Amino acid sequence: MKIEGLTIEVIPKPGTDEFDQLAKQFAESAYRHFVELWRQGAEQDPAATYPQFLATE
Repeated sequence: MKIEGLTIEVIPKPGTDEFDQLAKQFAESAYRHFVELWRQGAEQDPAATYPQFLATE
């Protein structure tokens, strides 16, 4: 049976260069996404980007 538009990707075996490259790409993408969310939050409410214990004197 064939399903139109379905793509199945096989995750490479751990310990291979292909797996390491995929893991690195995933980590970089997750980091960029986190930084972008942090930046957007800072634009909306700058005080919310700092933990409360840093805001107290």
